[in-house]
Amino acid sequence: MSDKDTIIRWLERVERRIRANRLFQELTLGLTLFLTFPLALKIWDLFYPLRGRTITIVVGVWMVSFAAYFVWRLLQKETLGQAAASVDRRAGLHDEIKTALWFTEALGRSIRNGFFLAVFPARFILRPR
Repeated sequence: MSDKDTIIRWLERVERRIRANRLFQELTLGLTLFLTFPLALKIWDLFYPLRGRTITIVVGVWMVSFAAYFVWRLLQKETLGQAAASVDRRAGLHDEIKTALWFTEALGRSIRNGFFLAVFPARFILRPR
């Protein structure tokens, strides 16, 4: 496996973790906000009773809008560049991962194995945290 493949696979794993964390945070906030609507509807219904048909329509629209929100948030992905920038920022690498990703994308298939080990020394991988 070439260094390019290693960097790409590693960044894809990082991107999945970032997306899972972001998705969990956004969906819990979204669910909290969406659940206030049925609660408010029920409180309204206690004081001013609504017909069953009205509640069915309102709850149906609410469920469809929440499902659309869920799918919309689920389909959003970060790029590998954003994942590399996140790793650089959190590990204090000063754009080393982002630069390595740029080289893999810019030079494409013409990169020989071992190129990145020559350009970015072992401190890139073995840096203490």
